[in-house]
Amino acid sequence: LAEAWYTGNWNGPITFPQLGTMNSTPSVAVTKDGSTQLVFWEGPGGHLLEAWYTGVWNGPVDWTAAWGGRGLLASAPSVVPTKDGEQLVYWRGTDGHLWEAWYTGVWNGPADFSNLGTLASTPSATITPDSTQQLVFWQGTDNRLTEVWFSGTWHGPVEFANLGSISSPPSVVVSTDGSTQLVFYKSPAGDLLESWYSGSWNGPLDLTASKFSGVGGLTSSPSATVTPDGSTQLVFWQGPGASLWEGWYAGGAWHGPVDFSAG
Repeated sequence: LAEAWYTGNWNGPITFPQLGTMNSTPSVAVTKDGSTQLVFWEGPGGHLLEAWYTGVWNGPVDWTAAWGGRGLLASAPSVVPTKDGEQLVYWRGTDGHLWEAWYTGVWNGPADFSNLGTLASTPSATITPDSTQQLVFWQGTDNRLTEVWFSGTWHGPVEFANLGSISSPPSVVVSTDGSTQLVFYKSPAGDLLESWYSGSWNGPLDLTASKFSGVGGLTSSPSATVTPDGSTQLVFWQGPGASLWEGWYAGGAWHGPVDFSAG
């Protein structure tokens, strides 16, 4: 596990060898009260591991071992904290199904949602600001963007054939006012694409071609978030040469991309 962090300027990167070996991309979130950083990943043997930071690093804990080996991972996990302190963790299981475990003071699950179809990628999950809906997106077996959502019961899966082919796990985030779902993913040509839902689906928009002048092609899936005040969308990805790139939307326009590995 490696980390870099921005506090007006960039710090790091630093590595955490004491946390062991990772077999996937990490999934990171901060609890709604800001007290804890949560990091989940696939460890050796397809196990779900967690470490968390509360001024010092804690863990890692092997949750799959604690669950008797149930729910082995075949993808990176995706973690979502809720405003009331729950943690929701989703992943693609070895059966290709969507799996979930959730923390409400104790861990529940893991649950196999075999009725929700087959995943061809890591899922990307988020929750609406009012906590009424859990949204989960993934790359379908036919390379289409696919969504399920939970609002007391599960709905979907819905496949968005009109949004074209995707070539990576998607990254989903919801605007702070709850009005818009933003989904970023890699195109077959390695460009950064965005589709967004604001009552109806829009896109896909090829940001690499239309906003970034063809610079900073993707060699990984993107990772997106929105700042707490809603003013800025941040998107990070791995570019050529395993470098870290960022593009960001603020003030009504896209900026970047910037190659941070270049210095």
